[in-house]
Amino acid sequence: MTDENYGYAKYFSGSLPGLVFKGNNDGLFKSTDYGHSFELLPITVTCPFTELGYYENEFFGINGESGIGYNIVHSLDYGQTYTEIPLDTTIALWQIWDRPPKVVRGASSGELYLVSWWPDISYKIFHSVDTGYTWTQQYVSAPMDHNISYTPGREQGSFYVMRLETAPDQTHNWLYIDYSCDYAQTFTTYFHDLEPTFGIDRGLVKSSSIKTYPNPFSQFITFELPNYDNGNVVQIFEINGNLVKELESLGDKDFIWDATNQSGQKVSEGTYLFRVLNNDNQVTINKIIYIKN
Repeated sequence: MTDENYGYAKYFSGSLPGLVFKGNNDGLFKSTDYGHSFELLPITVTCPFTELGYYENEFFGINGESGIGYNIVHSLDYGQTYTEIPLDTTIALWQIWDRPPKVVRGASSGELYLVSWWPDISYKIFHSVDTGYTWTQQYVSAPMDHNISYTPGREQGSFYVMRLETAPDQTHNWLYIDYSCDYAQTFTTYFHDLEPTFGIDRGLVKSSSIKTYPNPFSQFITFELPNYDNGNVVQIFEINGNLVKELESLGDKDFIWDATNQSGQKVSEGTYLFRVLNNDNQVTINKIIYIKN
């Protein structure tokens, strides 16, 4: 069992006091004393989980593929078996950069939150009270490019979003904590200017890794990748997720699209999405605009 396959090669806190789980290549371990000691559970885990539920043996996760669709994964036997609950594509469809949809438990049984990212680099927060069978959209963010984490609080209705960015002088970080007490519908922001002693995350200093030009375009658009790799593939999608075309490199690091589909026919004017794959691992996703002359 590996981190890449199951996503749980780390620690997870349970909803009961002192309950902690950890997973690695040797199996799933349980602690009831806040992680001071662990016992290996005599089970085989098949559930691709990323979150523990309200009960000790309850596990949740998301399974699927960006641009195609996702399902909620739910297990009630420590991840040995699980059911999958389909997610509507208006709730979760994309993985943006390294940000796949994520499900986290709420403060009561059956309560879940889901955060999904979208091609304009915004995120949406959804709320469920029936273990993920139905969802209510609570919040849509503005487009942003910050390091973001999120978690429900212990109090009913509480939800936190933490945004970290590098200050303009590149010597320290700025931390924004957005707090909601109405199930992630509205937020109050608390700002912290962290001292340099807290450290600096150079990974927060971002630049565009893939250049597209011209964008919008009317004849051809060029995708310039920072590093050439024979395994790179550029895929073009309609805004609803239908695959339009896969591109092959014309040499070096450039990919060119002439606004045609796989059959060679010109596509309709509008907004399209692209993603770059390397050995079947998603690298990035963004949008481009085609305008007919």
